[in-house]
Amino acid sequence: METNDISNNLKNTNQWLRIVYMVLFAIIFQVSTVVLWLVVVVQALSALITGSPNANVRGLAASLSQFIYEIVCFLSYGTEEKPFPFQSWPEVVIEDAPEAEVVSAAEEAEVVVEESSEEPEIESSKEA
Repeated sequence: METNDISNNLKNTNQWLRIVYMVLFAIIFQVSTVVLWLVVVVQALSALITGSPNANVRGLAASLSQFIYEIVCFLSYGTEEKPFPFQSWPEVVIEDAPEAEVVSAAEEAEVVVEESSEEPEIESSKEA
C-alpha cells in the first residue's frame, strides 16, 4: 500500500462511522450477554419449579441468541447490515421439543427388577 492509499482510508468517513457503530454494538453485546444469563437463570428456575422449560422464555432465548449472532457478524465484518434497531427484531421458529420424562424417586421405587436365579455363565478363553 502506498501512503496515499493509507491517507485516503484514514479520511474515509464511512469507515469511521462504522467504527462508531461497532463501539455502540459492542456495548449492546455486553448488555445482551447479561440479559442472556438472566434468561438462563429464569429458565433453570422454571424447569426446577414446574418440571419443564418455559416456552415463552425459550422463544426469548432463541431470538436473543440470534440477535447476539447478528451483532457478532457485524462486529467481525461478516456483514455490513446493522442489527436491531436498524433491522427488525430477529424472529426464530422453535420446533416443539419432546418433553423430557422426569422420574421421581417414588416412581423409581415402584420399578420391580426381575432377578434371575440362574448364575450368568462366564466364558473364558485361555490361549496356550
